[in-house]
Amino acid sequence: MFLLQKRLKHIKLKLKEWNKKEFGNIFEGKNYVEGKMQELNQTLIREGFDKDINEQATKYQQEWEKFYRQEEIFWRQKPRVQWLKEGERNTRFFHRSTVVNRAHNKISSIKDEGGNLLHSHEEIEPVLLQHFRGIAQESCSDREQSIRVISRHIHKPVSKEDNFNVNRPVSKEEISEVLKEMKNGKAPGPDGFNVDFFKACWNIVKQDVVNVVEDSSRDKTILKVLNTTFISLIPK
Repeated sequence: MFLLQKRLKHIKLKLKEWNKKEFGNIFEGKNYVEGKMQELNQTLIREGFDKDINEQATKYQQEWEKFYRQEEIFWRQKPRVQWLKEGERNTRFFHRSTVVNRAHNKISSIKDEGGNLLHSHEEIEPVLLQHFRGIAQESCSDREQSIRVISRHIHKPVSKEDNFNVNRPVSKEEISEVLKEMKNGKAPGPDGFNVDFFKACWNIVKQDVVNVVEDSSRDKTILKVLNTTFISLIPK
């Protein structure tokens, strides 16, 4: 498990370096190219057709198309719109959906147990921590009594086939099938890797993921950093 976490962390750093070197700031790049296209088009209008200037304008047009596609991909990952087909060019729609979602889901204040309205991050944080700790924490450390009560209502016989299926090792085929059934573009965890990454790089990361599943099944535990997640509060 630790090996997979270290490799993902290393890949994340390399991807950041590659993104900065290969793409840079796509919004600044797009604005720069649009400015150059406007200058060249004004020159063509003012001075008439010129082959060299026209070729430059065509080159910047191709650059603009590249930045446009990158911007569309950027915004398409934000709004969590599942029904729109891949390849549809509607950056404005994705941008607007993102802005609307952010505005709708933004929580600027909450009430504590006493009904007091809290606004600042410093006031809200301890209230949320206390709330979720209360949900995740057991009220009683002794489970024996509860187990006996619940066990009386559970059908006892377990067939040999059931027992075998429960205890047998998870196969690579099962893990691959689960990954294929997961929806693309799902929100990533704190490590930043979503489902699309694992699908695209499955031939590379497959054995590491399989090892994690096998280790967790054998040791009945999983590395904490691999099991972390974000909690989003949704206004109701």
